[in-house]
Amino acid sequence: MSDLSALAELTQLQYLDCSSTDVSDLRILVQLPALKELYAEGVTIPGIPASGVLSAKYDDNCLPRLRAHYADLAAGAVQDSRVKLLILGNGGAGKTQIAGSLCRADFILNPAWDSTHGIQVEMADLPDGLKLSVWDFGGQDIYHGAHALFLNSPSLMLLVWAADTEARSGVREGAEWFRDYPLPYWVALARQQGHAASAITLVQNKCDQPAAEVRPFPVPATALEDLAFPAASLHISVKNRRGLAGLRERLGEAAQWLRDPARMGVPLIGAGRDRLRQRLEGMQAENKQVPAEQRRRLLSRTEFHALCAEAGGITEPEHVLTWLDAEGVVLYRPGLFDDQVVLDQGWALEAIYAIFDRKSQALTAIRRQDGRFDRDLLGRLVWQGFDGDEQKLFLSMMQSCGICFVHRRWWGAGGWYEEFIAPDLLPDRQAMAARLEARWDGEAAAAEWRMDYPLLHGGLIRTILCMIGELAGPDAVYWQGGVCGYDTNYQSRFWIEQVIPAGGWAGHIHLRTQRGDAEGLLARLGELVEVAQAKVGLRGDAGPKVPRQREGTRMGEVALQPGPEPATGETWYVSYAWADKDTPQREQDVDRLCEAAKAQGRTILRDKNVLRPGDSISDFMRRLGKGDRVFVMLSDKYLKSPNCMFELFMLWQNCQRDGDFKDRVELWVLKGFEIGQVEDWMDRAEYWLERVEKLNARVQNRSATVLGEAGQRQLILMEQFSRHVVDILALFADRVRETTWDEWLKHVLQP
Repeated sequence: MSDLSALAELTQLQYLDCSSTDVSDLRILVQLPALKELYAEGVTIPGIPASGVLSAKYDDNCLPRLRAHYADLAAGAVQDSRVKLLILGNGGAGKTQIAGSLCRADFILNPAWDSTHGIQVEMADLPDGLKLSVWDFGGQDIYHGAHALFLNSPSLMLLVWAADTEARSGVREGAEWFRDYPLPYWVALARQQGHAASAITLVQNKCDQPAAEVRPFPVPATALEDLAFPAASLHISVKNRRGLAGLRERLGEAAQWLRDPARMGVPLIGAGRDRLRQRLEGMQAENKQVPAEQRRRLLSRTEFHALCAEAGGITEPEHVLTWLDAEGVVLYRPGLFDDQVVLDQGWALEAIYAIFDRKSQALTAIRRQDGRFDRDLLGRLVWQGFDGDEQKLFLSMMQSCGICFVHRRWWGAGGWYEEFIAPDLLPDRQAMAARLEARWDGEAAAAEWRMDYPLLHGGLIRTILCMIGELAGPDAVYWQGGVCGYDTNYQSRFWIEQVIPAGGWAGHIHLRTQRGDAEGLLARLGELVEVAQAKVGLRGDAGPKVPRQREGTRMGEVALQPGPEPATGETWYVSYAWADKDTPQREQDVDRLCEAAKAQGRTILRDKNVLRPGDSISDFMRRLGKGDRVFVMLSDKYLKSPNCMFELFMLWQNCQRDGDFKDRVELWVLKGFEIGQVEDWMDRAEYWLERVEKLNARVQNRSATVLGEAGQRQLILMEQFSRHVVDILALFADRVRETTWDEWLKHVLQP
């Protein structure tokens, strides 16, 4: 219990007895300002393994995990010989090669080595029986926000740089650009998001000859001041095996320093936990010896509990799971993967990050879809080897990590379909200028607030976008670095944007609100930013104090409820196929419809009368999909037209969300055209499916980029049409329709 005494001493509270039930919530401790500061700096309780036992942030209740830890120690304790080594740096600097040389005596440098995507974990030996748990992080900026999930416990941190990656601003792979960061950025990241007790080492790689060594390193001396363990600067070459012995020696010294009783100490863990960890790692080693299709990827909770019972000395398997996940042994997120334990982490992480592979066709396709994608697209381009359940599991993990959020959800073909947005793959603000202009009044007064950060990476705005996006869906406008929308509870518009000067990494989050209860909404959004920054491990300095909500209410009582902004009047549209030679009276019928509505004082918006040269047709079609009332003139040509089908599909998607498709859509079926039988529906689905198959066959032996941006968009839409046109037509068929044009016209225009 001496370690809890140390905790009590740090918090200036009375000694806590783990066996007592009097204290049920450790969160009472964080009410002390002193402890808040300690948590912010990274509290280290000597002898207690921080990973998965202590709180990751100060509002986390760690008391149940502490109790389980001590209960397992009582059943038998062993010293934990492991120390984390986190390797960070730009893609292409050689991090994976350094990890390989540390972990495998037979490591051979591969000149064609590909960049790491996500995180890879291996084990390496150090003198005195210590073991390094080596975490190799992907260097692309799309991964930087995820680093915060793993940097908050005491560890060794290796910041790797190379002269070639330091000299460039980034690298282009096809149509994609990936930014590189200078060494001072990585130092700032380590200091800002790493634990205060972590030991930092800087390494210049690719020093094949002494002449390649840079002295001093390109980082201000002030950036390395006040470190608990003085940072070292090493020069190595994995290719020529230069300096690797010195690197091992440095890591050994840093590990011993970290395990000094004055700092982290020598952590004790339950002997049962140690046996369980070895058993799981043995299963992972066995996996590598068998073909991929025979490997055990997942463990059910029942199987995991059986392994705990077999190991013995484990009182609370749930808390051991948290610890094993933090240690990098398994991957576990409550509620995800059907609550299963991911034994083969590489399998899951590689599948997820394959989407962001520099050579991935999915990366380009999603960018060209304005950051939007669905499971079928990923299944076709990157997840061909995974079944539907596995793909759903990967998507659920992507959502939990803030990689994407659900943009739209609709029911079709007997199940729910979801469209996602990946914030990092959204278009830039300039590309969304027209839509933003329509959503924000640049002349109106606005309440404003900002939070400044000495280091601001994309992980924060990504998290904010996901939090807003899960609430707002298609009712907000998103771009890479911001979101604009309307909140129905506050009756106010909002604008949230990340601002980082070109070439730098300090920046701020800028909040603006206008109309309605602008100050109340601003205060609520300020809370959201603070929650998001805690999730990604950033600490900011607030500008002027956030205005508080209406007098008489407490912060957080009025929930955020993004939604559509009330229109000044109903908007009516007509959707039909132009110049249909089989039904030449079409134009005259539409003219009559518009004239009859005009006689009643209503205007029906019609693309050929509304659009002007230079206007976006696709923007008009999206607006039509949100119309209060839409008149659809259905014909064979209509259902074979990509533009008409896009209008119908958008309308159906939006109405599925609100459940009012039948109320908003007025349908006229052209004479001689049948949609009443299942064979009629299948004819339309097969038409689009055949077009998709023909296009896929043409690009099968080429890159999908041969289609160009417009072609890829059309292909994705055609796939969606083929899947859902049956559901749409079935919905239409299940309606009583007027038999004559005059009867229909009278019905649809009646007050």
